[in-house]
Amino acid sequence: MWLEEPGSGYPKERVVPEQRNKKILDGVRAAAYKPLVDIYKALDPELVKGAFAGEHFKELFTANAEDGEIKDYVLGLLD
Repeated sequence: MWLEEPGSGYPKERVVPEQRNKKILDGVRAAAYKPLVDIYKALDPELVKGAFAGEHFKELFTANAEDGEIKDYVLGLLD
């Protein structure tokens, strides 16, 4: 029951699910291989803000994060 296509490697009944999974992973890869600040900006701001809402996060982040666009963006969300 294997496909005749060289290199496919999947049983015929798995071709469609594997193609669908590849499209999903390609989308994740396209979204993830971007600068971190661009990823933050593409997400719901309340979700990102909630991720940084820990009790001591702002204090520790401010003291330890490198100056730059990410630090500015995150602190802007928390103000």
